[in-house]
Amino acid sequence: MPATTTLYKAAHDAIENAISEAVDDEPVILWWDDGGYLEPLVEEVATQTGCRFRAAKTTPLELRSEAPRSQTLWYVPQQRPDDAEWFKDVESSGSVI
Repeated sequence: MPATTTLYKAAHDAIENAISEAVDDEPVILWWDDGGYLEPLVEEVATQTGCRFRAAKTTPLELRSEAPRSQTLWYVPQQRPDDAEWFKDVESSGSVI
């Protein structure tokens, strides 16, 4: 079956939808990527949509060390754990992809 969209377009649409559906005017979008395969693509798309991009290098909690002051995409190169309680505030005011 042929593809109906590109990965770039799908990522762009996901980020744009997350921004438009967020409660906050300058949301933090949390992108979980099991395996970390999409980091270069997500960084490019985030920048194109006006988001500041921050990627976790060792643990997702390191993203919390600096409070975002503008529309930001937090990229976590691992699967979302079931007990990710430390991101509930981000999920309620921003969005999760």
